[in-house]
Amino acid sequence: MQIMIKNYIVDDTVFVHVDGQRISTGLHKFGSLVGDGCRIGANAVLSPGTLLKPQTIVKRLELVEQDPLEGNIIEHGNR
Repeated sequence: MQIMIKNYIVDDTVFVHVDGQRISTGLHKFGSLVGDGCRIGANAVLSPGTLLKPQTIVKRLELVEQDPLEGNIIEHGNR
C-alpha cells in the first residue's frame, strides 16, 4: 500500500520519468524540478517528481502529473 502526503511517500521512494524511463530518486521526499523561465499560476499543483522544461507555462488551478506533454503551455484539456 502506498500513501502519498504532499511531496512525501510513506514506505517508498519518489520516481521521475525521463525519456520514457522510470528513475528512482532514492528519496522519500522530493518536489519538482522547474526549468528556467517557467511560470506557474496561482493554486497550480505539481506532483512529486514532475519535471518542467524551460519556459513552460502552467495555468492557474492546474494539476500537473509527472510527465506533461511536449507542449510548453499546460492547461485543462491540453494533456
